[in-house]
Amino acid sequence: ISGADDSSIVSLTYKEVRGMGWSEVDVDEFCKNTATGLLLAGTETSTQAMMWFVLAMAIYPEVQEKAQREIDEIVGSNRLPAFEDRANLPYFERLLTEIVRWHPSAPLGIPHVCTEENEYRGYKIPKGAILIGHIMATVRDERVYNNANIFDPDRYLDPTVPPPPASGWGLRVCPGIHFFKEIFFLEVVMMLATLKIERCKDTNGKEITPTEETAPISSLSIPVPFEVKISPRSEHHAELIRIAV
Repeated sequence: ISGADDSSIVSLTYKEVRGMGWSEVDVDEFCKNTATGLLLAGTETSTQAMMWFVLAMAIYPEVQEKAQREIDEIVGSNRLPAFEDRANLPYFERLLTEIVRWHPSAPLGIPHVCTEENEYRGYKIPKGAILIGHIMATVRDERVYNNANIFDPDRYLDPTVPPPPASGWGLRVCPGIHFFKEIFFLEVVMMLATLKIERCKDTNGKEITPTEETAPISSLSIPVPFEVKISPRSEHHAELIRIAV
């Protein structure tokens, strides 16, 4: 690792750790492990979140239309959305929150080790016990999220409805949560601003509604394969995409 590119996460980490007086070998090892952790923990989970977003837009077209109307009103049609628009897109922000509640990428979270003997609701938990927090059960709890199986961004208009703990909790909350939220915002807002996600049709011209079923192939939440049609909202939107790339 040379640290030649000062704009990357690895380079910034490299410079900070070097300032702590570590040996070059330890600095290299730490930076490599950090980069590997980011790649393994962030790539697949972020991809899954995007897959669930696309699926939700196909199953709930009215949500897609409402979000696109808000984006059009705030951003207009002559440019692409930017981070500066985020504060003015409340419905869209609720949509992002609902995606990670509806199908959190890691439904069982990450195992935690109990560092000292504890007690919870009469259950004694010995030191060293492995604890697994069932995130999926938490975000589908009807006592907290009414009609929890339904994708509904407006549920968060009620101030008593908490944000879902989809990224874990406590001291061991996902360290990449802020990075994910920014990237996820850009990915989703760019898609909704320029593209439309539609259900495919069968040979008789009837719409095929994708299933919400989860593939039983991983500890992560992955939808079973589904088909949708994704196309530019208009020729003007197609031109915005061409200019951007």
